[in-house]
Amino acid sequence: MLELGAEARDLDFEFTALSFQAPASVDLKVRLVGYDQDWRLLDDPSRRSLRYTNLPPGPYTFEVLAANNDGRWAETPARLHFRIAPHFHETIGFRLLLLALAGLLAAAAYRWQVRRHRQQRERLEALVRQRTEALEEANRRLREASLTDPLTGLRNRRYLAGQIPADIAFYDRESMAEAAQDEVMAFALIDIDHFKRINDVHGHQAGDLVLQQFARRLEGLVRSGDYSVRWGGEEFLLVFRPLPRRHLPTLGERIRHRVAGTPFDFGDGTQATVTCSVGFAAYPLFPGIRGVPSWEQMIALADRALYRVKAEGRNGWALWQPAPGTDPEAGARAFREDPNADPAAAGLMLVLSGPPGEGPGPAA
Repeated sequence: MLELGAEARDLDFEFTALSFQAPASVDLKVRLVGYDQDWRLLDDPSRRSLRYTNLPPGPYTFEVLAANNDGRWAETPARLHFRIAPHFHETIGFRLLLLALAGLLAAAAYRWQVRRHRQQRERLEALVRQRTEALEEANRRLREASLTDPLTGLRNRRYLAGQIPADIAFYDRESMAEAAQDEVMAFALIDIDHFKRINDVHGHQAGDLVLQQFARRLEGLVRSGDYSVRWGGEEFLLVFRPLPRRHLPTLGERIRHRVAGTPFDFGDGTQATVTCSVGFAAYPLFPGIRGVPSWEQMIALADRALYRVKAEGRNGWALWQPAPGTDPEAGARAFREDPNADPAAAGLMLVLSGPPGEGPGPAA
């Protein structure tokens, strides 16, 4: 087989047929196997050459078949076998390489698309996480704002209502386990004395300054776990975690001296001493009796004690405690049956502070 180079794409074939009888009457037909579909009769019988152009690479056989003047065709054609070598880009290896490259490109495109989608997802997730955190922070601030008094920064009634029931339940469990009969939670309702006079004489801005300074002084009295609450207007509530019942008078004096011990700044260049009145109620109200009264009733009792102090001249404290000989079960039953029961009828007595420097004594 004749091997031709890759550049041999335009080929000229010359051929003839020998005949000793009427050579001009010889017919020829040709075929390039591998390119022609069928035999080709020459338009010009005298033509003895043929040109093929732009042949693709591969094996070919050029065949020539002759017929004499009687029209009889030769049984076997003359053949020329040859092969045109391919260019590199026409080889199977090159096509496989292209296929491999196409596969690599497709894989790379797929990975790029996956990475792009992942990056987009991560960006979206980060954005959602950022927005969620911002929303949670805004909600937290909103919750804090809803539970905090904006003027003083102390907690408000709503906060206490959400916290104190769980604290009392925890205290009940702990006190039962430890048999701590002498320890109580103290509710101290505090009112600034003659606050209206401060507003009337010095203005509401001075009143706001007094409320803020008052709140800071109360915060200096509480421990971790205690509550300092602005109850409303010039009233404040301190809730102290368990402490010995016998320390309540001392606590009352500490509150009174903390408030009155240093003059308040009214913001207009003047300073003056401000006093307060304190009403106490201790839980449990009756030793060994838990769950009665409720925390709302405890604050109501502290409020009664507070107004008794104000009626006695202010700048003092008052404390409810069981009267000698009181049956704790009977006292608790009175509050169960009537949340607004008269404290004296339930067996309670009110202990009032004396003038500054004097000891406490029972109310008349």
